[in-house]
Amino acid sequence: MQKILSFMTNLIVMKKENYLGYNNDLAKKALVSMSIEKALLDVGKETYDEVAHELYTRYHSYFQDCYEHPEYLGEILTQLYGNAGKVVVDSLMACF
Repeated sequence: MQKILSFMTNLIVMKKENYLGYNNDLAKKALVSMSIEKALLDVGKETYDEVAHELYTRYHSYFQDCYEHPEYLGEILTQLYGNAGKVVVDSLMACF
């Protein structure tokens, strides 16, 4: 009986840790998404719309997906704006 209780306790702890880790990732995704959106909107609404469109067209992704795939945003900014894409990156870095 003690082994079963110990196993169940360990299982509950593992589930709780996974749940907390999952919520932490969701919070980070939301923060990254909001930061990217703000930085792009600071540059201009047209820039925001163009990058959002390219992100979905090329990768079927949204800004929140850039948390796991930051290369998507980097490639789009480089292809659309060349060195001028650095302005958006600098604006993003200022958020952190």
